[in-house]
Amino acid sequence: MKKLFAIIIIAVSVLSASAQMMTSRTLMKRENPTTWYVRLGLGINSLNGPSGDDKDYYDVSTGSKAGFDIDFGFNKPMGKSGTYWGMDLGLLNRGGTVTSDDSDTSININTWSIKYSPLMFGYKYSVTDDIKIDGHISGYLLADVSQKAKYGDRELDNDAFDSSFDAGVQIGIGVWYKKFNFDLSYQRGFMPLTGSPNLTTSTFLIRVGYAF
Repeated sequence: MKKLFAIIIIAVSVLSASAQMMTSRTLMKRENPTTWYVRLGLGINSLNGPSGDDKDYYDVSTGSKAGFDIDFGFNKPMGKSGTYWGMDLGLLNRGGTVTSDDSDTSININTWSIKYSPLMFGYKYSVTDDIKIDGHISGYLLADVSQKAKYGDRELDNDAFDSSFDAGVQIGIGVWYKKFNFDLSYQRGFMPLTGSPNLTTSTFLIRVGYAF
């Protein structure tokens, strides 16, 4: 009987401790409901050509190319209104083609870059408990980790197209279904590629994501 009583006491104590831990974790999640996510998908990259005097001097046309993008970040709610702030870090490739008007051969520029968005603001509108519309805007900093340029089939000297830095803005809208996300975003850089005739980059992103 004493052993049975002791077992009951131990079982009640374990259940009580488990309940307290679950309650504590639930409260922590309510107080700090940060959403971590990963997104990956396709990027349609474009080179934005020279303008004004530069356009008259260089006399070139530009084209687009497909690329890859992957991002990891978080959203932190600001109160209970649906607004949030966040950050993310990503790896992507950008670039495009440049064709001189007096030549049929194009220069193909391709870079792999690390992108960091130090501050993002967004708003999630709840359609239902499971479906949310997510609009967001952020600034970003970008650094190329590798860059290649080809003139036709011939690879150009990398000294002519050194790795460069960029800064820009990204705006997007997406849909969340529970933990799954579909997102469309546009990012526009404002700093020219090093060694290029005042060419800046822009990217249209089509991505899917998952929150955990």
